[in-house]
Amino acid sequence: MLATPKVSVITPAYKAARYIGHAIESVQAQTLTDWEMIIVDDASPDETAEVVKRYLDDPRIKLIRSERNRGECGARNLALEAAQGEWIAPLDADDWLAPERLEHLVRFAQDKGATMAADLMLQIDDEGNAYGIAFSDLLKPPCHPRCYSIKEYLYAHISVQPLMSRQLILNYNLRYPEGIVLGGDHILQTQLQLKGRNSGCCLSRATSIAFILHRWSALMGTASRKSTLCSNTCSRWKVYGTILNSSDVSSETDNGCYCRTV
Repeated sequence: MLATPKVSVITPAYKAARYIGHAIESVQAQTLTDWEMIIVDDASPDETAEVVKRYLDDPRIKLIRSERNRGECGARNLALEAAQGEWIAPLDADDWLAPERLEHLVRFAQDKGATMAADLMLQIDDEGNAYGIAFSDLLKPPCHPRCYSIKEYLYAHISVQPLMSRQLILNYNLRYPEGIVLGGDHILQTQLQLKGRNSGCCLSRATSIAFILHRWSALMGTASRKSTLCSNTCSRWKVYGTILNSSDVSSETDNGCYCRTV
């Protein structure tokens, strides 16, 4: 592995023994081979770390074990701090990538001069059945390349897992907001778009990353869990308010979410 890989794939993992192997193998199958994968075992009580250890003969894969459970954002931050790549590619432990995903996104981001690049996500259930495309409850997925403004990005809560410029993250010391249960990744993406000129989220019709939504069904099952989600949403929007109040967001800004088709 080169000292500075093109892409750092960062993966928080908690009780992910069932899925993590598939995620790792999808990264190993990438047509772009200049990557590193940093997996943070977030004090899992299951065999997550033991499964990851089976893949450590690949020098591009690194395992970090957190002594305490820090939550998804905290685990992402541990991986982010260890990353050395030019680009950061978040990948959840129960997600996986299409083989050309990293190659296509790196090329597209470079062509656009963007600091964020992403594509659409295919929703798959635990039986492996595809049942939809994740994007937004308010907007349809794009049919042609375009750039969404930050206002659109926030209003529609566009859901992506983008490739992000590590240098821009370092320049502004950006981190995932720990303590936010859901949506912390969207907050970091918003900050990144506000900081970088021509910041873009290159969103494709290609379903290059697949993910399982079993966590949502688990979270939505009881009244107490619904209350937790409501509280988390309030906390998240307080963070958005702080970010936006400290930034100049105008309709003329070049920052936004670039979208592409294949």
